[in-house]
Amino acid sequence: MLTAARFTHPADRETFRREFCRWAESQYSGQPAPEVVDCAALLRFAYREALRSMKSRLSPLFATPEGARHFADAQTLRVFNTTFVDRDLRAARPGDLLFYLNLEQDQPHHAMILLGADVVYHTGAKPGEIRRPTVAELSLHPDPRWRPLRLNPSFLGVHRWKILY
Repeated sequence: MLTAARFTHPADRETFRREFCRWAESQYSGQPAPEVVDCAALLRFAYREALRSMKSRLSPLFATPEGARHFADAQTLRVFNTTFVDRDLRAARPGDLLFYLNLEQDQPHHAMILLGADVVYHTGAKPGEIRRPTVAELSLHPDPRWRPLRLNPSFLGVHRWKILY
């Protein structure tokens, strides 16, 4: 299995966060890249583009049970490529990921990217769309399973890319 390298300098970690958020947000504000077809694809796209824009030597591949791969679904990204931070959003920083598990869906794992006061995510439904609600709006979502609240059993909490540790 791939052991991810990490940014060792705090300035590099902050640059990655900023670039990751910028690339994720660009998929909302512009024409999404053809490969951004679900929530995991949005994460993979923003991750790779952030590394590319930084001219980073860190691998753009993702850890999977089979080794380093270009593709990883939301569950694999959470389990093998991120570290749990907390179930409380107050512990989150821009560039952190919010993960959900809804077993009644065909693809039960879902992810969102925290931009700061907003989140950006791909709905995953075909054809799907990219949305950018505020955290406050998301916390009042009409369907309680999408609320990023610590008492919501569908909310798996805030996670952070391992390269940021």
